[in-house]
Amino acid sequence: MEETTTDQPAGKSGRVRISQSIASISGRIGSRSPELRELFEEIAPQANLLLILIMAMPYLQPIPIPVLSTASGAVVALLGLQLMLGFRAWLPERLLKVRLAPRTMRFVVLVSSRVMGFLERHTRQRLTPLVDWLPLRLVAQLVVVVGGVLLMAPPPIWNIMPAWVIALVVIGLM
Repeated sequence: MEETTTDQPAGKSGRVRISQSIASISGRIGSRSPELRELFEEIAPQANLLLILIMAMPYLQPIPIPVLSTASGAVVALLGLQLMLGFRAWLPERLLKVRLAPRTMRFVVLVSSRVMGFLERHTRQRLTPLVDWLPLRLVAQLVVVVGGVLLMAPPPIWNIMPAWVIALVVIGLM
């Protein structure tokens, strides 16, 4: 029986690591980068969670971003609701057809795979049966929805608290 190492794409649970999925995209970036649709298909099982984490990241620091927090909070709340209802991440067709410049796409893929690799190395699965238990999972997803609604609240410096809650819950669900 072989042990699972960090070089293998699957973790102890048999789930494919998000960092590996993202890194595999870099091989397909040539003179023309893939559409965002292809990126989301590659990380399909975790796409909602990853999008929520990306939307919450700007608010993890104490410098306020007042105007964007309303839109970001609404997107987080809607993605959390989609997650609760069991839907895949939905983005408008126009946005799914976007192709970033190859240089930009390589940068995005590199940074994303490094961030996710860091998170995967520094977190580990604990109490998996409890986390996979549907009622508790729904409560965690509801916390994400409520956190998204709270991100829309007027006091800008206050956004850091729900953003950290959202980020930690999403990392836990990943």
